[in-house]
Amino acid sequence: MSHRDIYVCDRCGHEQNDVTNMFAVSLAVDRKKARRTNHANGTLSPRHPKAWGAYYADICGKCALELGIAEPKKAPPEEKEAPVPEPTVEDLLRELVLRVAPEVMG
Repeated sequence: MSHRDIYVCDRCGHEQNDVTNMFAVSLAVDRKKARRTNHANGTLSPRHPKAWGAYYADICGKCALELGIAEPKKAPPEEKEAPVPEPTVEDLLRELVLRVAPEVMG
């Protein structure tokens, strides 16, 4: 018998076969402060004992971007060509001598 896992976003209902782009999010409201945590590794932390109104959800990457929990993936930096080094004084003199020498010698 085969086994298949389907991960569903609790916010938009998007379904996918792998957990790589899913975020386990918990929101716990305390009497003194509100706290939102993001567990990207797919594990949920235990509820805080003083919290009330705790909410747990699995959301997809698109919803995490919309909520500001995740950052968009950065494109790899473009490879730039190596800059051409400016000629040194010696290089300029050598080029000048090579240009003028055949005219003077010949």
